Amino acid sequence: MFGVGTPEVPERNPIDLVLILDRSGSMSGTPWTKAKEAAKIIVDLILPQDRCAVIDFSDSATLRQGLTSDKELLKQVISSLGSGGGTSIHAGIARGIQLIDSVNDTDRQRVFMLLSDGESNESSALAQANSAAEKGITIFTLGLGGVNERLLKNNCKHNRRRVQI
Repeated sequence: MFGVGTPEVPERNPIDLVLILDRSGSMSGTPWTKAKEAAKIIVDLILPQDRCAVIDFSDSATLRQGLTSDKELLKQVISSLGSGGGTSIHAGIARGIQLIDSVNDTDRQRVFMLLSDGESNESSALAQANSAAEKGITIFTLGLGGVNERLLKNNCKHNRRRVQI
């Protein structure tokens, strides 16, 4: 019978998810509002055994919240973020790699979710995406605003692994 009972959640290793939010000036207004809304929806989707961190970037990247399973805390941190500055996607990815390296928990899936318009130095962003891929980190992107689709797609294409959320 359809619609009866609770759907089964597939078994998987826990996830360390790093939300990397572009808060540059080109994201101000509606794109920034939508990025924060999307980030909060993503936080709501993580399971109790998963952890999430929040990094934002403009000219440089800042770890706003380390890995935690506290969804309310994560959403408060996301709500408090403001926009402005340049765009350095590579700095956001590099800070995420630094965080994941410091944890060094190989039993967990490592996932980055990059929320950006993709307006950045393409070669340095792709170099950091390659570094992440070499470390087994899967990068997903969500383009918002006037999107540089090529850069965002190229950031993801180096990751051939799948993750279940």
